[in-house]
Amino acid sequence: MPISLSADAIFSNGAAFTYPWTRSRPVAVAVSAGRIIAVGEPQQVERFRRDDTADIDLEGGVVLPGFQDSHVHPLNAGLMLDSCWLLNTFGKDETIDAVAGYARRHPERAWIQGWGWKQEDFGPQGPTRDLLDHLVPDKPVYLTRADGHAAVVNTAALQAASIGETDADPAGGRYERFDDGTLTGLLHEDAMKAVQRVIPPKSREELVAGLEVGQRHLLSLGITGWQDASFEREQLLAYRGLEESGRLLGHVNGALRWHPGDGFDQIEHFNDVRQRFSSSHITLDTVKVMVDGVIEGSQSAALNEPYLDPVTGAPTSNYGRPFYSADRLVEIVDELTAQGFQLHFHVIGDRAVHMALDAVQTAFARHGNPGNHPVFSHIQLVDEEDIPRFAELGAIASMQPFWAARDSTQENMTIPYIGTQRAAREYPLHALAKAHARLAGGSDWMISSAYPIDGIHVAVNRNQYDWTSSGRAVDEPHPEPLYIHNAISLAEGLTAYTYGTATANNRQHITGRLAPGYRADLVVLDRDPFDGPIEEIGAAKVRATYIAGKEVYRA
Repeated sequence: MPISLSADAIFSNGAAFTYPWTRSRPVAVAVSAGRIIAVGEPQQVERFRRDDTADIDLEGGVVLPGFQDSHVHPLNAGLMLDSCWLLNTFGKDETIDAVAGYARRHPERAWIQGWGWKQEDFGPQGPTRDLLDHLVPDKPVYLTRADGHAAVVNTAALQAASIGETDADPAGGRYERFDDGTLTGLLHEDAMKAVQRVIPPKSREELVAGLEVGQRHLLSLGITGWQDASFEREQLLAYRGLEESGRLLGHVNGALRWHPGDGFDQIEHFNDVRQRFSSSHITLDTVKVMVDGVIEGSQSAALNEPYLDPVTGAPTSNYGRPFYSADRLVEIVDELTAQGFQLHFHVIGDRAVHMALDAVQTAFARHGNPGNHPVFSHIQLVDEEDIPRFAELGAIASMQPFWAARDSTQENMTIPYIGTQRAAREYPLHALAKAHARLAGGSDWMISSAYPIDGIHVAVNRNQYDWTSSGRAVDEPHPEPLYIHNAISLAEGLTAYTYGTATANNRQHITGRLAPGYRADLVVLDRDPFDGPIEEIGAAKVRATYIAGKEVYRA
């Protein structure tokens, strides 16, 4: 596509940052026809001006490539904002009051659905169906835990789903039980689907509206592209509907969800979906494979060493449980690689990371790299010997750095179960960067703040800023960071959320950098975070967001 040598707009009177720079520079950026045509000294960029060129005054702020998110759930988040929102509740009593109040305010709803309760508020066992039966005795209740890996339901919901006391655990999931074998109402991982199937589905219009809410929020945070980390039927309906109406503005890389119990027949479905529904705004070349669970609450992340008893500190018999045997995972990855799909792994524990790296290495040895980068999301624990393998395999370390802070979850639900020695290896971003792994920035929103600056602040400081404005109820910043030796630099953090995630989304050749020929997907911050102390990175706010040179958000 020919690029005009005259500018539609020039961004100046501030600074810019882009990969591979190590800090911001006082340069101007010229754009034309949705593309960047010049990045340089202001007087040099002026030669691209014409009479009607628009002046975008940065007012001392900074322009960057548009942020991208390597792991996010905008439809789920948009829909949940209209449900019983528990993320901003503090403690067991406040959570209970919120559920009871929501049920009273919505007698018209056949189901009470909500999201955001916290395991640490209820202890290791979590909330129970007896508690929900007391709060809402006359209709089904389904409340998802804040991390999205468990849900608690009442007896009416169990009955609606025909789940009996003696039913076996489903593939990839677990029903929590009391000591006498009766169901507590807590559902882990794929066990949640048994109830999800009987919840009345949203209409297409409701799905489109929910996605638009999610997109609006992402745009307000400077995010111009993302990888939707669980792309199923509802996501397809929502994205297609928003695109057909001309209101899908960002670019989405949809990660089609691999279901452990469905076998290899689903690959034919994946091929059909990507052939029929890929478009200029939607790429469907990725498949997400859940390899393990989580540490907090469920202790289902697959570890090399056993979990600890949180009281005595003694090793238990629980190592977590990967959702597949090593051989089965190799078969899955091998077939998807042969079909040219990008792999997106959910991997929390060091054993799960090792299994996924082995599977990728085996598949690449047989078929070669299909031309994309496998994405390893979450990477909470990584064996030191596996860290160099990321660069060797071209694998993306998709970090959710907002979690890498010392908070009540770490203090109560993580460190007591893995010990300080392993906790010192959590989210090893510095080691991965030093070993030349490509870092990509993601949020896992709705589970945590979607704002990249929030994540970057924690990645650099290993501690929280004041997150009040982000809408996430958390503790006051802890006086001690979460193992500062695992921190990365500000430049590395910004690169992860721009060029790094563009690489994860297979768009690094057209987005993620400020360079001639690249799309003018841009974000303008109200200040240059390089000019202040690193403890104030989190103070930066988005002033404006541009997609293909067009303003799509302004504060």
